[in-house]
Amino acid sequence: GVPAAECAGLVSVTDVFATVCELAGRPSPAEDSVSLVPYFDDPGQPSLRPWLYAEHFRPNGFGPPNSWAQAMRDGRYKWIRREGEPDELYDLQLDPFEQQNLLPGPLAPEARQAYGQLLASRPKVY
Repeated sequence: GVPAAECAGLVSVTDVFATVCELAGRPSPAEDSVSLVPYFDDPGQPSLRPWLYAEHFRPNGFGPPNSWAQAMRDGRYKWIRREGEPDELYDLQLDPFEQQNLLPGPLAPEARQAYGQLLASRPKVY
């Protein structure tokens, strides 16, 4: 591995499962987990994931939620949808603290393309 190296790859807490399984020489049972072991030798490599997805809903458990929110990001852009509110899109390179929602408004071609790809890739939960 590379001591004290920084990795810019997109990672999720679910990736701990595949990482531990690979280190133990076992296959990972988790479908949504990506092993982080390749980053140990080359932390500068391209992200092993094209995007990250997160959701929040209440109440937790079975049955339809009373409220929900979804968020998804790629290496640069982050999309957020909250129940009953307009979508949000942030350029995390230029606005890492998410202060300037790019929606509504005219989007640069790269932002428009990223927005479309994030929407097309999201799980159809709500």
